Amino acid sequence: MCQRLDLPLFPLNCVLFPNELLPLHIFEERYKVMINNCLDGVPEFGVVLIKSGSEVGGQADPHLVGTVARIRQTESLDDGRMMIIVEGKQRFNVNKLTGVEPYLKADVQLLTDIDDTTGDEASIHDIREVATRHLRVVMGLQGEWVKEAPAPSDPIALSYYLPSQLQVPLQQKQSLLEEPSTVVRLGEAVVLMIGETRALKQRLDQEIGKRNSS
Repeated sequence: MCQRLDLPLFPLNCVLFPNELLPLHIFEERYKVMINNCLDGVPEFGVVLIKSGSEVGGQADPHLVGTVARIRQTESLDDGRMMIIVEGKQRFNVNKLTGVEPYLKADVQLLTDIDDTTGDEASIHDIREVATRHLRVVMGLQGEWVKEAPAPSDPIALSYYLPSQLQVPLQQKQSLLEEPSTVVRLGEAVVLMIGETRALKQRLDQEIGKRNSS
């Protein structure tokens, strides 16, 4: 039976995937209260992509599938502000909102991931190579180089790593987060990553050409 939690929600203009690290600047009073409450108890809250509304100020209408964020590091700044780093843990589905003041709270159901891939190690190796080629191009645009991407070998973890690295519209990331099938999520993420790598490689080649001609 899937576990249910009463979880504080942090609506953001980003999608957090399991195992992904996300730095956050906490400056709104309501979220200062939320984080301090988390630190006094269970250091977790839910990150959900905003469907409509604003990230700062008024209430936002969130998507119903998000990711539990566990606080890993905190740094206190002036006026009670904080810099925190959270790690994405398990996905969840919002059953219902249980509170809106001073911040959103919800009754959520944790979602269990199932590895429905074939377990083909060669395929996983090829997908990790796709991730490495993508990261090398990204780093190349920054004038840097990397030997290989830190892509996990576990299929479920890999299916979340790939979309976390993509520079695609948030709605596409949200769709990948909501996808229940590991094999479908992997397949869709690979296609997106190959296309993005090709486009970024064209930019890199153009920049290299400009440098060589100057």
